[in-house]
Amino acid sequence: MARKRQLNPRAAGDYDKRLGELVRLRRKELGMSQSDLGAALGVSFQQIQKQERGVNRISAATLQKIAIALKAPLSFFQPSDEAGQAEVNTLLFKNAGLSLRLLRAYRSLPDAVGRHFVSAMEATAEALASQ
Repeated sequence: MARKRQLNPRAAGDYDKRLGELVRLRRKELGMSQSDLGAALGVSFQQIQKQERGVNRISAATLQKIAIALKAPLSFFQPSDEAGQAEVNTLLFKNAGLSLRLLRAYRSLPDAVGRHFVSAMEATAEALASQ
């Protein structure tokens, strides 16, 4: 009789993949390489690569070091299953390079100008969608 294979409860899973995606997103936003982040944490770029892909789990202590190195609050790395967060992740990963350029440009605008910019983008998207 064949025995059922038991899942390792300590193995990396979906949560680890989502966390790794957030680490990669922030690292790229700062223009930091995997080697740079690894050096800041005292690990190899291969370790960072595995963590970003969700192959290796990230401990709480390591996540704290990552947050400091990437100048982000710990809450940034809290994966969420809410629809709004899923939409943000989808938009950012559709074309990450272009999305980051757009966000950097938007971030540099004063609030009033930013609102006009977003309105213009929405109007453009609506006009293109109706063609």
